[in-house]
Amino acid sequence: MKPISGHLYRQGASQQQLAVMQHHANVVTLTNSDGVTLIRCDCVDLAFEPRLGQAPRQILFPNGDRFVTEDHAAVARLEHPSFAVRLHRLEKFGPHLIAFTIACIGFAVLLWRYGLDLLVAAAIYVTPPQVLDQIDHGTLAVIDQTFASPSQLPDPKRAQMQQVFEQVMAVMPADVLNKHQFNLQFRSVDGIGPNAFALPGGTIVFTDALINEFPDQNVLSGVLAHELIHVTQYHGLHRMYRSLGSYVLVALLAGDVGPILDDLLLEGQAIFALSYSRAQETEADLMGLRIAKDAGFDPAGLVKFFDSLPKSDGLPNWLSSHPAHGDRSDAIRQMVDELSDGSSAK
Repeated sequence: MKPISGHLYRQGASQQQLAVMQHHANVVTLTNSDGVTLIRCDCVDLAFEPRLGQAPRQILFPNGDRFVTEDHAAVARLEHPSFAVRLHRLEKFGPHLIAFTIACIGFAVLLWRYGLDLLVAAAIYVTPPQVLDQIDHGTLAVIDQTFASPSQLPDPKRAQMQQVFEQVMAVMPADVLNKHQFNLQFRSVDGIGPNAFALPGGTIVFTDALINEFPDQNVLSGVLAHELIHVTQYHGLHRMYRSLGSYVLVALLAGDVGPILDDLLLEGQAIFALSYSRAQETEADLMGLRIAKDAGFDPAGLVKFFDSLPKSDGLPNWLSSHPAHGDRSDAIRQMVDELSDGSSAK
């Protein structure tokens, strides 16, 4: 912008002084006729008196000094600055910045609470079965290389579990069987006791300890149906996508979060994910009980399984990925009673 000629009136003085105003990189500099700097300040700190016809324009500095000029066009350009200057004004601390920050936080919370689930659902919908198969294959390979050993179950026990598996598969809806290729695997895993887990593609793994300690088919069918629900409801894939989506969301809003915030973000997201995991476990319990019952097994077998486990894992409920065993047994027992009442009503 070209220099603006005018007069400077100091705060509390009536004497005028010839001056030239120059504007560069959002900074305004006022110099006298000898080129000596009189005032320097940010453009955003200037105040412009309203224009009154052809009367000289007045520009007020933060210290109370006034610059008066008849160059209306130059003042108009200075009064209506470039996008960069306007952005700089917006970035200056003030009530508008506080309101904008609160609005951003509110938007992020709403997006995390509602929008993220929609994005996760869309991601799950477009995930091809081949990707799920690769996840299962890779995960199972890592498990076998790290802490699992080939199963030592005798053939009769394998056949018994296979019979339970086929009986449960017989009552699964056709559309579910078209979407998922379920297969049953056995592994010997030290240190985790009687257990089972499901992988996103439909692989269900039973430990030898589970089948050896709980040969009752009612128990095994309840555990199997529970794991099948994790697959059909995409629980594992949902947790994986949601965890990744939360991290990406915060990174987009905050930019480079740095190592400390990065750790806090990952650990915080892990704690938030625990509540979703507990809700998924409860859903798998309820829907699994119905499947086991439809397959001709006693759904109370799952109660027997959890009654045999310690009542608590020693963690507060909000820090656990699963409901406490004691609470879970009571909840399952209530579900079984409701299923029985529903059958009696029919």
